[in-house]
Amino acid sequence: MFNPQVGELPPHSEIPITVTIYNNVCGKFTDTFVSRIKGLPQFEFPVSIGISGSPVIIPINQVGLNYKTTPLTLPIPSMVVNTNTSSKQFKLKNTGITAL
Repeated sequence: MFNPQVGELPPHSEIPITVTIYNNVCGKFTDTFVSRIKGLPQFEFPVSIGISGSPVIIPINQVGLNYKTTPLTLPIPSMVVNTNTSSKQFKLKNTGITAL
């Protein structure tokens, strides 16, 4: 996402453009940034970006998770046959801007 998307650029001036990238969809993306300045020919800037990773994370400081292993582990003790069930929980967090 480019900001500003439209604006004026006076002669001999500069304007910062902020490019915001979201990691909701991973992959390689290409696009074209088009500059249209009155009195000049249109100019196109090719844009490409690779997005990796996931917006889903395991929040830190959760009791029961072993943070010394890679990947994190949730240790479950040995269980004797015919005993009651046991359960453990941990949290996931979606840090993305859209629902997954």
